[in-house]
Amino acid sequence: MTVSATAAHDCPLSLVPALPVPSARERTQRTADGIFLVLDADARVRYCSPGAYELFGRNAADLIGGAITSLIPDLPLRAGTAGYNLAYVGFHAGRGWRRSVALDGAGRELALDLTVDKMELGAAQGIVLTARRASTECPREVDLGPLITQLHGAADAVVITDVQGAVEYVNPAFEETTGFSSVEAAEQMPPIATSRAPTCSHCREIWPGPHDRLKLPGPLVCWEKKNGESFHAEESIRPFVDRFGRVTHYVVTLRDVGAWVEACDRLSHLANHDPLTGVPNRSLFLDRLRQELARATRAQAGFALLSVDVDQFKSINDRYGHVGGDEVLQAVAFRLKQCLRDVDTVARLGGDEFAVILVGLAGREHLQGVLDKISRALTDKFIVDERHVDVSVSVGTAVFPRDGQDERSLLVAADKAMYRAKRESGGRHRFAMSKAT
Repeated sequence: MTVSATAAHDCPLSLVPALPVPSARERTQRTADGIFLVLDADARVRYCSPGAYELFGRNAADLIGGAITSLIPDLPLRAGTAGYNLAYVGFHAGRGWRRSVALDGAGRELALDLTVDKMELGAAQGIVLTARRASTECPREVDLGPLITQLHGAADAVVITDVQGAVEYVNPAFEETTGFSSVEAAEQMPPIATSRAPTCSHCREIWPGPHDRLKLPGPLVCWEKKNGESFHAEESIRPFVDRFGRVTHYVVTLRDVGAWVEACDRLSHLANHDPLTGVPNRSLFLDRLRQELARATRAQAGFALLSVDVDQFKSINDRYGHVGGDEVLQAVAFRLKQCLRDVDTVARLGGDEFAVILVGLAGREHLQGVLDKISRALTDKFIVDERHVDVSVSVGTAVFPRDGQDERSLLVAADKAMYRAKRESGGRHRFAMSKAT
């Protein structure tokens, strides 16, 4: 419903005057007219249409300036809570008639059907309340009071929405978990719930549509807190039905499972990474090699595979012990990573053997720059047990598709080139099937 300034006598809400009581003739003539009240953001009556006096059996002195709850006690609008009032009306505007009970001038109960709409006059914001005598077709509104009482002290975060997904209630656990107050949730939850897509492999779905919510409990979703942080939650969505069996609301329960997700991430990392150096292990390396083979085949492009081996590593272990040997391996992995791009991969295949995938690099002129960078990084002295130690590595390079067209042939070609470099006194690089130094 749109109300023009003319309907409010061209006055801002704070200046709408208390109109005189219409005469008996005017009341009779206007009773059938539209019945509405204009409220300010604090839910105080600023204007009544002439039909309102007849409907409620009250005069202007009883109505103008008073809180709407003195007239309609069960209306969820309260004096002094402008933000909540406007948020409530914003999510309920245009959603049809709701049943309510008013008190007339004699204190008798009067069954009404009501609608609410927002209204703006310049910078002022208000509320238009349209009323009519209750019709037999309008079912009694669902009473959520007992459910809210039950959920108020729940340990898990709980949200109650209407069938369109608008938030009508959040419990204290939700406010504590997300940082959103109940008013902020009503204003901001729909965009938060619908705009975020799953950001990790754990998340299977995010805030289903209203008619897709009758699901088993437990899907993992990402929710966003007020401070911008996201958290993982196990979400269950249950319909709330009225006495006719119609779904009127949804109860959404969120159980924070961030600790479980972190544990899964740690287990996944341990399963796919070398515990000593932190770089991918053989299993993850082979998976990435297969992916790069598929990508390069589709794009008809090339890439390089490097086999890297620490020279005389047994002597290092014999001289400095296994702790010293571990420090050398950690340093080699770190220096290799520093020489590569984010799209490249360095992995420890076992012992003192490493492998590198250089994505999209196939020409020797491009590879030589990376190889020189690796050579400089690995010829700098290492520090073991607070002593400077000379360490050298042998490197063999195979290029797809020239030196092999599958993972096995590429690995064999790179290894042969590496062993050739090692036989030539180590500390060298050799290309597969190449005599170039």
